[in-house]
Amino acid sequence: MQVYVYYDNKLVTVQAALIEGRTWGRLADVLEGLGYKWEWKEEKPYKLYISQKQQSAMLGKQLNEVQLTKNFNLKEFMCPCCGCVKIDPELVIRLQMMRNELGKPIRISSGYRCKEHNKKVGGAGSSQHLKGTAADICSPGVPIGDIYNLSLKYFDDGGIGRYTAHNHVDTGPKRRWVG
Repeated sequence: MQVYVYYDNKLVTVQAALIEGRTWGRLADVLEGLGYKWEWKEEKPYKLYISQKQQSAMLGKQLNEVQLTKNFNLKEFMCPCCGCVKIDPELVIRLQMMRNELGKPIRISSGYRCKEHNKKVGGAGSSQHLKGTAADICSPGVPIGDIYNLSLKYFDDGGIGRYTAHNHVDTGPKRRWVG
């Protein structure tokens, strides 16, 4: 389930609201806690219209303060240049399973990327990061090769890339590479 959040009829951010049993109510609680008035529209994809005037970038970053799993927060996956985020719940669930087995933190160095940011960092035009299905990860103190081997267990049917300072994992089609 994806919930698209609009600010004055302009898309601000995208939320994945159903991960590990979390419900729509969690996002509504966050909004009310921030003092926002909102209106729920029964449309698919689900839409939330926010009526209070706020700077859109700040709004997106505040809304992204949502805990998705025990160890991952939505803001870890947001685009660093615009604060928008789109994420495949399966990606987060698999990363949490990896984290559980590793017993150490997994750092997301790149999650969702908007088109502009993807271009700026030299990402592929069809990058899984653009779809919210990818993450570049590392774990301080854990060799990249160990993270790569663990990735093979949890992302066997997806993409896995090995780089000098991080590994790429995604829920897209199966492929392997070394960068």
